[in-house]
Amino acid sequence: MGLTLSDDFAELKKDLAALSDIDPEGLNKKIGEVLVSSTKQRFEDENAPDGTDWPKSIRAASSGGQTLSDKGHLKNSFSYQASSENVEMGTNIKHAHVHQDGMEIKRKTAKYLRFQINGGWVKKKKVVIPKRPFLGISDDDMEEIDGTIVDHLEGRLP
Repeated sequence: MGLTLSDDFAELKKDLAALSDIDPEGLNKKIGEVLVSSTKQRFEDENAPDGTDWPKSIRAASSGGQTLSDKGHLKNSFSYQASSENVEMGTNIKHAHVHQDGMEIKRKTAKYLRFQINGGWVKKKKVVIPKRPFLGISDDDMEEIDGTIVDHLEGRLP
């Protein structure tokens, strides 16, 4: 028992040849721009890739500002690197993981952690920094990436 397939594959070969002119690095650069833009927008919207709101920071709640946006260093640190194989997006800010994943800071040798909030000194045995995820791909990001791919391929395929 078997199957025989015979056809003129000239049209398929033509379509495959058109695919060789896609410029995958150019496409990945466009996707990188989408990812950086959407990540920066999360700082404006103060929400995670899944749409959940970030917990308000003490500074933002007391001064009416935005969480994770006091000076904008983290928000403005995102960049991407693209090749024909992939695109990577991220930040070089060392403490970014603290905000992405959350962290508990405990005292080591002193009786208390001591720090300033709103001009006054506070003593705590531990400080919990909640998760405020900013890295990730949302459903809206996927739609925009899909559109970017379609736009990039448009006109390149027969």
